[in-house]
Amino acid sequence: MNPYKSIWLNPGVTFEELASREKQPLLVLPIIGNGLIFGLDTFPDIASIFDEGERILAFFLALPLGIGLSFMMLGLVIPGLIKFCGKIWKGESTLRKMVNVCSLSFFPLSIILIYQISIFIFGAEPKLENVNHGIIYLFWLWSFGLLIIGVAKIQKFKHGIALLNILVSYLPILIIGLLRN
Repeated sequence: MNPYKSIWLNPGVTFEELASREKQPLLVLPIIGNGLIFGLDTFPDIASIFDEGERILAFFLALPLGIGLSFMMLGLVIPGLIKFCGKIWKGESTLRKMVNVCSLSFFPLSIILIYQISIFIFGAEPKLENVNHGIIYLFWLWSFGLLIIGVAKIQKFKHGIALLNILVSYLPILIIGLLRN
């Protein structure tokens, strides 16, 4: 089963098959896609640091920076927090399985990359504030729903406990964000 195809319409079966695999491949395509979204979003800000003629340098600096931060957040911080908080309710998961759940869950959000590239080609800045917010919200909700289903299947929780696990694990990220402002 190809998880990139089956996640769209049959996420429960996809996550069950992922949970039953003994050897876990690392599913990095969605992490890279989300990293490119973040890189394109930060490109105008990074380009403002450089002179007008060095926009290409800023472009090739922003994309690896976005991918690196995406790997840090979706490949380490968020899955680690979800796994750690899942131990409260005796969740059965490894970090690799949780990384794959987070990666596959945010795969629908990667479609925003197509929208960003299209507005970039037509000369607009590829910042997320230039992208239709209804589309971003729709794909974010879809991704969050997939995350709930994935955590429930991987850690063998009911969906309510999986939602509580996710909300508790996001709490440190929210507190840091509030303290930063």
